[in-house]
Amino acid sequence: MGTLLNSRFGRRPLMLASSFLMCATMAALAADGLTESSSSSEEDPPGFRRLLPVAEVVLYMLSFGFGVGNVPWILLGKDKTLNTYCESY
Repeated sequence: MGTLLNSRFGRRPLMLASSFLMCATMAALAADGLTESSSSSEEDPPGFRRLLPVAEVVLYMLSFGFGVGNVPWILLGKDKTLNTYCESY
């Protein structure tokens, strides 16, 4: 899916969006970890506090996959031309 998005939008916008989302989800995960131990409010449902870190990690993995994760594979294919491959064998 990342490769299709890459061909439609280009590498730079996907890398920027992916990096921003990865940074935001890591900041949210850190804030969630800091506030979890300091506050024990009864207004949040008990399952919400337990599932929030899981949702943040899943969102991090998805944002990595559509932007940053596919770039090394794309650049690897563009690194060498056919003549370079033929000369190396």
